[in-house]
Amino acid sequence: MKGAFLFDNNKTLIKSIQSLEMLENTQEMELNGLITASISFKYMEEIEDAAYFGVKDSNTFWLYKIRGLTKENDSIKFNGVHILFDDLKGRLVEEMRPSGVTISIVMSRILENTGWTLGIVQSNSVASSSYYSQSTLSAFADAIEKWDVEFEPRLTFVDGIIVKKEIDIYDRLSKDYGRWFEYGDKLISVTAETSTDDLFTAFMGRGKGEQIEGTGGFGRKITFKDIEWSKSKGDPVDKPKGQSFVELPSATKEFGYNGLVPKIGIIDFSDIEDKSELLERTYKYLVENARPKIQFKGSGLAAKDIELGETCAVIHSDMNIRYKTRVFKVKRDFLNEEVIQFEFGDKVVLSVAQRQKDEDKKNEAVQKENDDRFEKTLEKINESYFNGDGHNYELKSGNPYGLPAGYYSFDKPIDMNPEEVIGMSAGKLVIANKKDATGQWEFRTFGTGNGFVADEITAGTLNGNLLQAGTVLAEAISVNAKQDIREGLAKTADLEVTSERLSFEIDERKLGEEYLRAEMVQTVTDFSLQFQKEIELQGGEIEKINSYFDFNIDGFEIGKGTSDFSILQTNDGIYLNHKGVPISSWRIVEGVPQMDVTALIVLERIIMGNHVIMKHKNQDELKSGTLWQHMRKMG
Repeated sequence: MKGAFLFDNNKTLIKSIQSLEMLENTQEMELNGLITASISFKYMEEIEDAAYFGVKDSNTFWLYKIRGLTKENDSIKFNGVHILFDDLKGRLVEEMRPSGVTISIVMSRILENTGWTLGIVQSNSVASSSYYSQSTLSAFADAIEKWDVEFEPRLTFVDGIIVKKEIDIYDRLSKDYGRWFEYGDKLISVTAETSTDDLFTAFMGRGKGEQIEGTGGFGRKITFKDIEWSKSKGDPVDKPKGQSFVELPSATKEFGYNGLVPKIGIIDFSDIEDKSELLERTYKYLVENARPKIQFKGSGLAAKDIELGETCAVIHSDMNIRYKTRVFKVKRDFLNEEVIQFEFGDKVVLSVAQRQKDEDKKNEAVQKENDDRFEKTLEKINESYFNGDGHNYELKSGNPYGLPAGYYSFDKPIDMNPEEVIGMSAGKLVIANKKDATGQWEFRTFGTGNGFVADEITAGTLNGNLLQAGTVLAEAISVNAKQDIREGLAKTADLEVTSERLSFEIDERKLGEEYLRAEMVQTVTDFSLQFQKEIELQGGEIEKINSYFDFNIDGFEIGKGTSDFSILQTNDGIYLNHKGVPISSWRIVEGVPQMDVTALIVLERIIMGNHVIMKHKNQDELKSGTLWQHMRKMG
C-alpha cells in the first residue's frame, strides 16, 4: 500500500488513508542518523487527534511520532520523526561498562526494557565503552559509533497492530556497485565545498603521553618517528625512520608549497599507546583530509535506484583526484516508489545540533585523557604508599639535619639519604623530592592557611573562579570554557596554544535558531580574524553570513565569505579582487599615483580637467556613428 495509517496516542489505528487520497508521502533517512517523514492529504476533521502516522513499503513498516501539523487550503500535512528515537530518548541507562564485547552483547543490554530487540546482526565488531546515568538514545548512538557499525530499524505490522520492533545491525549498509560521478556532472550539484588554503598534505600524529617511571606522571606524547614504512615492503607510502610525519606525495604535488614541500599538520590520538597503530591511524586520517571536502546532492535520473550507504566514486579531473565516498542521506517518494534526492561525499554542512554534538565529543575526549592521567598518577601514588614504609620523626630546633622544628615523614630512614619528604612546621605543610648541591632539601610545594603553592599540580578537574599563573611550560595548551545560560542556549570559548600556532574561538549557540562564532588565529607569518553567523532554516538548511580579515607578511585582505569580492592591500598598492583576480588597483608607479581598471562602465560622463567625454543626448547626434562625444569646457 502506498497510503498511510493514522494512530492515536495509544498507537491504536484510527484511520487509513488510501494512496489515491495522498498528495505527498516522502521520507528522509540519514546514515546512522535521524529518520523523518512527511505526508499530506485532503483535510478531515476526525484525524486531528492523530499522534502517529505509519507508512508501509515492500520491506518494512515505518512509524513516526507526529512533530508538526500544517493546514493549508483544504489539505493537511504531518511531519514526523521515527518512533525509535522517541522510544529511546525517554529511557535511562543507569550504569554499564562493557569491555571487549561484541556489538550484539552491548546492544542487547542497551535495548533492555525499551520494547526494541536486536534483529539481523551482521557484525562481529568488538569494542569497549562506559555509560552512567544517561539516556538510552545517547548510549545507543555511542555504541553505534564506538563499535563502528550501522543500523536500520524494522517494524512488523499485522492487522493494524505493531507486533515486533527490531533493530538490524550491519558492518556496512549497502555495497559498492561501481557507480561513479564526475565533478561538474549535470546530474549532481555541489552543496558545499571547503577551501584548499587550509589543506595539509602530511601529518605528524601524537598518541598517549608516555608514563614516567617512578613518578606516575606522563611525559611527551608518543610519535611514530622511529617507525619505518616502505612501499617496496607493501606499505602504502614511504616513511623513512627518523621522519616525524607521514606524507601523501600526490597531495603535496597538488596542494603543497610549490608542489614540492609538504604542508604539515598535527593530529592527536590520545587513546593510542602503540606507535605502529598511531602511524596507521594518522595515515588513514591523512588520506581522508588531504583533499578539499565536497558535499554533493543528486536528483532525477541519478537518484532513482541509489541506496543509503552505497559506496560510489568521485572523480575531480581538474585536481586529478579520485576517491571513494558514500551516500549518507536519501529522500524517498513512496507514492512513486523511488529515491528522488540523495546526498553524498563529505558532510560539510552541519546543523547547529550536530556542531554542538561534535564539540561535546571533543571536550569529552580531552576530559577522558585528563581523567586517565589522574587515575594513573593516583594508582602510582597508592602503589608506593601501600608498598613502602614511612619513616616519621619529630625534630627539635637545632637538629643536625638543618630542618625547622616540626614533624617529618621520609621515604627512607633519615640517615640513609631519603629522596622524598613531607613536613609540618609552624603552621605550614612542605613537600620536596630532591636536594640541592649542598644536600639541603629543595622545598617547592607549600601549604598554608592562605592556600597551596606548587610547581606542578596533577588533577582530574580543576574548578575555580580565577586561575593565575606566572609561567606555564607545556608542549601545547588547550582551554575550554562552557556556560549553559538556559535550555537551548550555550556559550563556549576555546583557546589552543602550540609552538607554531595560537587560536582563540568563541561562539554562542541558540539551538534550532542561530549560531554565532568569532575566531582568531595567529602564526609566525599570518594573523586572521573570522566572524560567522549561521541561521538554521526550515528543513535543516543552513544560511551562512561571514566576514574575514587576514593580515600576513604580504599585506592584509578584507572580505566576506559569501562574496566573490575582496580588498587586498600590500606594500605595492591596493587591489579590488574578484575570485582572487585583481579587477582594479591603486599603485604608485615611478612616483606617480596610478589606477588600473580591467573593465569600466560609465553611466553619464568622464571629466578630465577641462575635457568632458559624455554620451550623445539624442538620436540626431548619433548620425556621426559614434556613441560618445568629446567637449571642452570653456572658462
